[in-house]
Amino acid sequence: MKRKVITALLFILFLLLPNTVKAEDTDCIKIYADTSMMPADTAYIDILGRISPDSGYYTPFNEAYAPVMFKADDDTNSDGTAISDINENSSIAKYNEDGYMSLGTHLKYSSRINVYTDESGRFTGETFEFAFAGADKEVGDMNAVYKKFGRFKAAYVSADGKVLGVTDIAASELSEESVRSLTLDGTSAVYRFYSDKAGNMNTLKDPAALTSLAVVVMFFIMIIALGIIIIRNLAVIFGKIKRKK
Repeated sequence: MKRKVITALLFILFLLLPNTVKAEDTDCIKIYADTSMMPADTAYIDILGRISPDSGYYTPFNEAYAPVMFKADDDTNSDGTAISDINENSSIAKYNEDGYMSLGTHLKYSSRINVYTDESGRFTGETFEFAFAGADKEVGDMNAVYKKFGRFKAAYVSADGKVLGVTDIAASELSEESVRSLTLDGTSAVYRFYSDKAGNMNTLKDPAALTSLAVVVMFFIMIIALGIIIIRNLAVIFGKIKRKK
């Protein structure tokens, strides 16, 4: 019975740990743009931040950078079409104004931008940008990126990587939703971020926080269970010793 309890606890902990890593090593941001206010020929939107070339996080060009276009109503789980004409010589990769550069092209961690289009192939104004997989805790999620590299700006970018326009520095608002979002209205932008400092409800809604909490609880339950088993075994051993005496 004791072995079964220990085995069950270890099995549950084993199942939870991979989910914890998955929840914490990737974060993302949802971007919404008013299409009537976008420059003509906008193919996607990129996020700009202040990143120094002397930073350990900087790279001249992130080779993994390739926005991928999907049809908004496509439920076939297709791989999409990558915008592959962007390179280190593209306007978005060379952009540097007041220290603001493309985080997608200059942060060394892999990133992916999903771009949604209508049936005609026109950008719908909705971009789902994944953050930086494999990054350390300082830039491991979008809130950390926001804090590390200054308040965001957003760039309207063409399919060949030309910067067509840039928003002002984004205002920021706390959100109860666990997914971060950036809403654009022409040159104005609002970053809605998620923080456990906003209240316990935010923490409880965050899947990563829930998973981590579950692992911690299970760990302590396992320790307590093992402690009880050890104490009982010691009591049995000492009982036998006393009887022999």
